[in-house]
Amino acid sequence: MMRRGYLLLAVFLLVIPSISTATLYTLTDPSGVGAGTVYELTVTSLGGDSYNAVLTADTATNTDVYIDWFQIKFDEGTAALVGTVNNDPGGTWLALQGSGGINLAEFGNETFANNTWSGLYLQGAVEGADFATLSGGAELDGFTKLWDFDFTLADPLNPTPSLQVGYYYLGGNPNNPDIKTGRLSETFSVPEASALLLLGTGLVGLVSWRRKKRFE
Repeated sequence: MMRRGYLLLAVFLLVIPSISTATLYTLTDPSGVGAGTVYELTVTSLGGDSYNAVLTADTATNTDVYIDWFQIKFDEGTAALVGTVNNDPGGTWLALQGSGGINLAEFGNETFANNTWSGLYLQGAVEGADFATLSGGAELDGFTKLWDFDFTLADPLNPTPSLQVGYYYLGGNPNNPDIKTGRLSETFSVPEASALLLLGTGLVGLVSWRRKKRFE
């Protein structure tokens, strides 16, 4: 009995650090050219004001449609500062910082990142780009795409970050070189860390119950 109690306590001690250091957020694109694509964001504390973010896109199948930029509101007050890009789906992805003033293709006078948003964009996805350049992005081909990058954030992490994604695609005719755009703008769901907290609490209760039964 005592050994089982120690085993449960050990599992609990492994769960607790994951609650405080890593959080998983999810959302599904509800409509438009990216409909059905599932986004997951994992944010891990690296200590102090340093974090690691991994964004995955389990893409729907919509060929000739590409993800060429995204931005995340990690905090309501100040923009995160993106540092090292550790992994990406291919091409050259650059930091998209708050007030960065990047003029992305087909968005007219709007510049990115917006206000306190931060993220990444494909190097070729600027005004004047052609579709051949944009096709180096992350295509909606039914496979999972992954971006892994580090950032710093002066203020506490937003408990429910928002995500914007820029889609680029040909306008209805594959022989028409005109680029069209679509934008996802949604808020991530409640963090999955809450489920881990419930699991950890349950394990503690189970350990206590077993110890109580043993000494009765």
